[in-house]
Amino acid sequence: MAVGLMLTAIFFINRRVFGLWSLFPLFFAAFGLCFMIPGIISAKKNRKIIESGKRISAKIYGYVEDKHVVINGGYAVNTLVRYFDDFRRTKEAVIETGFVHGSNAYPIGMTVDIYMLDGRIGWDAASVRQETLFEERVLMDRTLEAGADDEVIAVECPKCGGLFCTIEGYADRCPYCKEDIMP
Repeated sequence: MAVGLMLTAIFFINRRVFGLWSLFPLFFAAFGLCFMIPGIISAKKNRKIIESGKRISAKIYGYVEDKHVVINGGYAVNTLVRYFDDFRRTKEAVIETGFVHGSNAYPIGMTVDIYMLDGRIGWDAASVRQETLFEERVLMDRTLEAGADDEVIAVECPKCGGLFCTIEGYADRCPYCKEDIMP
C-alpha cells in the first residue's frame, strides 16, 4: 500500500509526463489495503480477548495443518495446546500461529498463555516460555492418569533436531518428521 501511495505521489507530481496513468498506482494502494484491513481487524479482536479475557497457562501439545492457508507450496501450521478448565478437565484448543512446516517456532512442551472470552480464544505470542505446570504430564500424554510416577523429559530428535517432550522410557514419534524415537 505504501509503495502504491508513494508511486501515485511521484506520478501525480509528474502528471504532465504520465497523464491519466499517474493514478494507476492507486490500484496497488487499494490492493494493499484489502490485505491490511483483515489483518488489522484480526489483531484488534485478539487484543480485546487478551485485555478482557481470562488468562490460562497451556502446554504446546502438537500441530495441525490449516488447509485454508498455503505458504510456499505447503499448508500453514497452527499450534495445538492443552490446558485445564475450571473443573480440572483437560481441554484442547488450536491457536492460529500460521507458520511454515519445519520452522519449529513453538517447540512442543513449552508453556503459552491463552485467553478466553465468550468462547473465543486469543493468545500472546510473547508468552511462550519454558515452565513446568502443575500436573503437566496429564496435559502432555492422554494415557497417563494424574499422580503417575512417570517423568516428562525433553527429547531432541536425532533425525531433524526438533525438540519435544515425552515420557521417559516410552517410545514416541517426533511430531516434526514422524521419526520413531526411544528416549
